[in-house]
Amino acid sequence: MWDLIFTALWLMLPAYTANNCATLFGGGRPLDGERSFFDGKRILGDHKTFRGFFLGVLGGIGMGVVQVIAAPYMMAYFTVPAMPPAVIIALPLGALAGDAVKSFFKRRLGVESGAMLPVADQLDFVIGALVLGLIAAPQWSLAYYTIPVVVTIVLMTFPLQLFHNMVAVALGKKKVLW
Repeated sequence: MWDLIFTALWLMLPAYTANNCATLFGGGRPLDGERSFFDGKRILGDHKTFRGFFLGVLGGIGMGVVQVIAAPYMMAYFTVPAMPPAVIIALPLGALAGDAVKSFFKRRLGVESGAMLPVADQLDFVIGALVLGLIAAPQWSLAYYTIPVVVTIVLMTFPLQLFHNMVAVALGKKKVLW
């Protein structure tokens, strides 16, 4: 069981890091340039910013590089898969793209920026990361993102997100816990 949890965490670290860095270091100019869509509503909203997106992706890639360096030392304790460069880039990029896509649909549904959309607010970045990872390295992704690993990722994301959001609220980086 611990091997499964560790593997799931290891495989998602670049995406988790990207999501956290975007929140903690974001701010500034919105990705949508404060423009509205055809329906008159903002495309993404104020919370999706260039700085958050780029620093999030950079943080996720940095974590992937750290994992590549740490992997040989981890082998004494756990079997960790070597991540190809395409995956190291795809996971953080997919995580933040998934978050942006969710925000786009929230605006279309009339859900205001910062308002909660249960489950989507917790799993958007996971879905984006897994999808882009699958596109970037299909054989690798299918070999390592097995059904038990994906279920574990989904289950552990909820408490990890809650903890991250509690820290972000305490630091004044977020106003809500979702």
